[in-house]
Amino acid sequence: MYPVIQQLEAEGVPVSALCEALGASRSAYYTWHQDGHLGPRRRGDHRLRPLIRSVFREHRRRYGARRIAAELGARGEPVGRRRVARLMDEMGLAALQPKSYRPRTTDSRHTLGYSPNLLLDAPLRSRLDQVWVGDITYVPLVGGDFLYLALLMDRFSRRLVGWELQDPLRESLVLAALRCAIARRRPGPGLIHHSDRGGQYAGAEYRAVLARARMPQSMSRADNAYDNAFLESCFGTLKTELEMKPYPSEALARKEIPDYIRYYNTRRRHSSLGYLAPEAFEARARDGQGSVGKRDRSTESRRPGRLGRTGAPSLIRKKGGRNAGERMMPGVDFQVLRSEIPMSRVLEQLGFEPTSRSGDQLHGPCPVHGSTSSRSRTFSVNVRTGRYYCHKCRSQGNQLELWATARKLPIYEAALDLCRALGREVPWIKRW
Repeated sequence: MYPVIQQLEAEGVPVSALCEALGASRSAYYTWHQDGHLGPRRRGDHRLRPLIRSVFREHRRRYGARRIAAELGARGEPVGRRRVARLMDEMGLAALQPKSYRPRTTDSRHTLGYSPNLLLDAPLRSRLDQVWVGDITYVPLVGGDFLYLALLMDRFSRRLVGWELQDPLRESLVLAALRCAIARRRPGPGLIHHSDRGGQYAGAEYRAVLARARMPQSMSRADNAYDNAFLESCFGTLKTELEMKPYPSEALARKEIPDYIRYYNTRRRHSSLGYLAPEAFEARARDGQGSVGKRDRSTESRRPGRLGRTGAPSLIRKKGGRNAGERMMPGVDFQVLRSEIPMSRVLEQLGFEPTSRSGDQLHGPCPVHGSTSSRSRTFSVNVRTGRYYCHKCRSQGNQLELWATARKLPIYEAALDLCRALGREVPWIKRW
């Protein structure tokens, strides 16, 4: 119909008369006419907008551009996350933003004794049911009352393997979550159970269940939230994506929270799992494909996919701010290492020879990539702050990250290698 209207319009017939005679909408005709003159990129945008809006609504504003792009790719509509972000901005779609989360339920002032932290020097986990992490958070109710939610998560797959929602905060809460997880997973002996130092996890009955299941118990160090960061992050995600406010009734809380846990396990895509849901990731792991889709965070760059010319990571960090990758590595005291080994010693070991200086900045050929005849100032280092910047691979960081990039090593192995090269002892973290 619209091509006929377009042809007659070209012959001088008014569009209003043609649309009235054919029973067509003028606005629909003009929209069709405009779309026909758009380029392929704009036509693709028109096709993607309803798909993006559908995924956004389906996941209740919990998905941002990265997860929507991954979801569309899984549905056979590959699209870049920057394009999704642009279209979301044009449509006024904004995902829920996480707020800072601080644990408030831990009471370690008890005389039941504490278990050592078995995860400090443990290697990275490579299969299911090697480490479970547990914690408790509160669920507010109207009137000032609370329910308490206990979770157990498989640290490798991020799946919530056991949970319980009760009031009050007692040992029976975590016992129910543990028994639920054991019944569902039936793990073999040797699985490490890690939690904070709360009295609920130190009770005699709880430890007896762990002993019968032959699960070694591990507890976080005192006043160290990073030792149990996986579940702290999970609680923050749960409260953000549920837009948690005081529930008007306990019944509503008992309905919404189990629904979200099922969604979290079966549908929610996790960036740490290569944008797979925990259930799908576990299915791959059982098929011998556990490494497929999972990101290697021990050598992850803050700009994914950007590598130096040598193939080494540009930045060897994890999410969570400056030097977060160092903070998660066990054993070595990175803060002492950086304070005692100046950048000048590292540059000397790498053979850096500056060619010019401007203020606190030294410039010269990169000690990792070398130089070319067209450009010798490929590397800059601030002698005051000890930070470097490589103009070739856009990497930057401190002396330890420079050594890791030059040696193509993860940050932990680079620390040991640097100490050996300088002939000094490794500064180990003192156990409490």
